[in-house]
Amino acid sequence: MKRFLLFTFLLAGCHNSENTDDPQKRNATIPFILGQKSTVQVTPSSDMHVTLVNQAYEMMNSYLKTDFKKFVSKVYPGLVSKEGGENNMIFELKISSAGSKDGETSIDTMYAAGVHNIINTGNQMQTTLSRITIVTVPDGKMITVSMLIAISEDNGQNWSFLDANGRDIKSMKESFPELSDKLVLLPDGKPIYIRY
Repeated sequence: MKRFLLFTFLLAGCHNSENTDDPQKRNATIPFILGQKSTVQVTPSSDMHVTLVNQAYEMMNSYLKTDFKKFVSKVYPGLVSKEGGENNMIFELKISSAGSKDGETSIDTMYAAGVHNIINTGNQMQTTLSRITIVTVPDGKMITVSMLIAISEDNGQNWSFLDANGRDIKSMKESFPELSDKLVLLPDGKPIYIRY
């Protein structure tokens, strides 16, 4: 019951700022979404934290708007390279997006939440955060929670992102050995359905 109420409250809170490009309006929802357990070890300033969440939002919003060029610019370069480069990744995203428009399900919005401690590996800053996705399904709404890895190579000014796809850190390091063993990768949450 607590979980249902939490996500119902989250859904209501997100609805007010949905699809806004105004950083001030987006930032107003950040303390609610992140809660009290979020910490950043690298700096006492919350500026880096806000920058990270805003850039995660920009990446997710560009996907929703099918602006795949902007989306790919926020994807971790190591993944873009493995996918055959920017143009090939954009092409694959367009094909995937066209094939998923069945009219019965659609992604309403995505939000970043629960940023974990930022780890300084020397060459990079790395952290993980949750991505909350709200999807319209034929009989209501579905809410999923999954993990993103965020990486910065310029001391937190710019972040790029990797989708963990439910994988643990050991599995992720097989593809990206530069990832820190200290990254917190929680299992993807079980989808929550809100039926009409």
